[in-house]
Amino acid sequence: MICTFHHTVVHDHGYRIHRVNGRWEFRRPDATLVPEAADPLSGKAESLVEMHTRAGLHINHKTISSKWQGDSLDIDYVLGLLLLPKRIPAAA
Repeated sequence: MICTFHHTVVHDHGYRIHRVNGRWEFRRPDATLVPEAADPLSGKAESLVEMHTRAGLHINHKTISSKWQGDSLDIDYVLGLLLLPKRIPAAA
């Protein structure tokens, strides 16, 4: 069982999941192994805020809300749209 986002990544973007020696193994489309954990993040939140401010972005706890009725953002829906499989044009 995986979330909608990762289900799309596996089925539409070429990632693979295999059971090897009692452990799950995740591979990218180029067959390289996906590490169990990402490298630790570095930096300071203040630097990120400064970068966004210089770019004219004003991000706060309400930024991710929609402008119409204040509904919460449906992240699965948005990521599903952003990760739609590439369309291959029909041959002429």
